[in-house]
Amino acid sequence: MVYGYGPKAGKNDYLKTQVFSASPAKLTSMLFDGAIKSIKLAKIAIDQRDIEKAHNNIMNAENIIYELANSVDTKVESELPGQLLSLYDFMNSQLQEANIKKDKQKLDRVLDMLTTLANSWKKIAE
Repeated sequence: MVYGYGPKAGKNDYLKTQVFSASPAKLTSMLFDGAIKSIKLAKIAIDQRDIEKAHNNIMNAENIIYELANSVDTKVESELPGQLLSLYDFMNSQLQEANIKKDKQKLDRVLDMLTTLANSWKKIAE
């Protein structure tokens, strides 16, 4: 496979530039946006009965939430890191159940939580 050519090459190069030049706050915001997008795509795939696509998007959202959990600074002397980790664990358990049952209600629940966190994060990062 040749890299750097084709219709997606420009988009991939742009994304790489965005990621490598982003601040930690921007990277976190990008992770939230990616998880939200994946869940929305999973819901569409469920409606279209595209089980594989739904599964892949739910797994992508799970992986992003694991990355968000790994970015939590547990050395901060506050209850917030523990609460965030519990919330991320809950979201991933909901995503796992949603993936097994292709349950859009569970996806909506996680989507609402992620959207609230993303909006809060964006306000903090400003």
